[in-house]
Amino acid sequence: MIPCNYPVVHAFTTCSVWDSKADFLLYTQQGPCLIEWIPDVCLDTAMPSRSVPRGRPYTNITHDSATGLMVAASSLKAKFVIFDDEGIPTWAPDAPNISDPQIECSTLELISPNDWSTIDGFEFPSNEFVNALETIELETLSTQSGFKEFIVAATTVYRGEDLAVKGASYIFEIVEVVPDKPGTRRYHLKLLCRDDAKGPVSAICGINGYLVSSMGQKIFVRAFELDERLVGVAFLDVGVYVTALKSLKNTLLIGDVVKGVWFVAFQEDPFKLVVLGKSPHPACISTVDFFFSEGQLAIVAGDEEGVIRIYEYDPLNVESQGGQKLILNTEFHGQAEYRSSIATLGRTKDEVPYSRLLTGSADGSLHVLIPVEESVYKRLQLLQGQLTRNVQHIAGIVRNEYSSRPLTKGILDDGLLDIFDELSIQKQVEMTRQIASERSVIVKDLSTHAGSW
Repeated sequence: MIPCNYPVVHAFTTCSVWDSKADFLLYTQQGPCLIEWIPDVCLDTAMPSRSVPRGRPYTNITHDSATGLMVAASSLKAKFVIFDDEGIPTWAPDAPNISDPQIECSTLELISPNDWSTIDGFEFPSNEFVNALETIELETLSTQSGFKEFIVAATTVYRGEDLAVKGASYIFEIVEVVPDKPGTRRYHLKLLCRDDAKGPVSAICGINGYLVSSMGQKIFVRAFELDERLVGVAFLDVGVYVTALKSLKNTLLIGDVVKGVWFVAFQEDPFKLVVLGKSPHPACISTVDFFFSEGQLAIVAGDEEGVIRIYEYDPLNVESQGGQKLILNTEFHGQAEYRSSIATLGRTKDEVPYSRLLTGSADGSLHVLIPVEESVYKRLQLLQGQLTRNVQHIAGIVRNEYSSRPLTKGILDDGLLDIFDELSIQKQVEMTRQIASERSVIVKDLSTHAGSW
C-alpha cells in the first residue's frame, strides 16, 4: 500500500477525461484532487521501488541539492599498463597470445533524475578507481554565505606490484553552461582541484566547512583555499586503516579496520583534533553513524560480519574511565554487512526530532533503524521473547540466539515481530495475556512503526 498523504478520502475513482489510464480522482477533506499513478514502480516489497537498467555497475552515488542532479561513480574494466616517469610503457606483450591484464577503473557520471540519462562525466586514469564519493559543504569566496556544496571524490592509484599504491582527492563543481536548445538547462562537471596523496584516500567527509580525508592510518583536515587548492590545518594518527568517517557539528566519528570506533572533537582555535573516546573492543568497522532521540546521542557502527553495535559516550560512567572508553550498549547481528548508510530526520507527534538510519547491505537489502519509546520497547521486547520460544522457526534456527545480545538496551527484530500478524487472533490474545498486555495495544504498537520507511 502507498499512502496518498490525505488523512480522509470520501470517494475514489479512475479518470479517463484526459485520455490517460494513470489518473485518479479523489474527493478528500480538502476538496477534489487529481493524482497520477507512478509508472514502472514495483510494489512487491515493503518499500516501493523503481529499477533503472544502466548496463554497468556503480560503486558510489551522491546528490547535489542545488541542481537536483546525481553524481555516480561507475566501475569499468580497462587494460593495466605501467608507465615510467617519461610516460613510456615499461612492459609490452612479447607474444601475440599474451594480452594486457585487466584492472578496475572508475568514471564519474552526472545523471539527471528526470530521465536518468548521463549528461556529463569525468574519466579517471585507467589505474585509478573511486573509494568514496560525497557532497560536502566547504568554505568558499564565491557565495554570499561563505559556504557551498562541492562533489568530492577519494581515489586509489595502482602502480603495479613493485610500487606502493597512491591516492588523490578530487573536488568538482556542477556549473551551468550555455544550452544547445533555448529554453533548456545544461550542466557540466567541472574539476576544481586534485590533491595527490602518498597513500589511498579511503574515506572523506566535511566538518565546519573543512574537508576531512583519511590516508591509511592518518586523518587530515584541510581548507579549500581560494577554490583552487587544499591546505592542511590539522591531522591525527589513528588506528591501522580508516574505513569510515562521519561528522556532526564539531565532532567526528572514525571507523577503523582493526581498532574499531574513535570519537574525536575538532577545535578551530588553535586547529586540533582531540580524541574523546574509543571503542573498548577491536572490530573491523565498515560504517559508522550518529544516532539521536529525545536529546540522547548514540553511535551506531557496523562491522564486516554484519554485527551492528550501539555505543554511548558517557564520561560520568565509571566503566568509561573518564570518557576514554565508549560504552557498548547492545549488539545485533544484521545477517549482512551494510556498506552505505544515510541518516534522515523524523519528528514525533509532539514535534520532537529523532533520527532514522537507512542502511544498504552487501546483499542488496535495505534496512531502517528507528528509536522507540521506552514503554513500547518493553512490551515488544517481551513479545519478541514469546515469539522466540513459541513460534516454529525455519530450519530450527532460533533468531534471538544469534541475532541480538542486549547489554543494556537491545534492538528489536522487526522480522521476528512481523510473525505476530500471521498468528490467529486466539493465539495473539493468548500470547499478549502472557506478557500482561492486550492484543489491541500490541497491534497499535506494531502498526505505529510499520511505516518507518
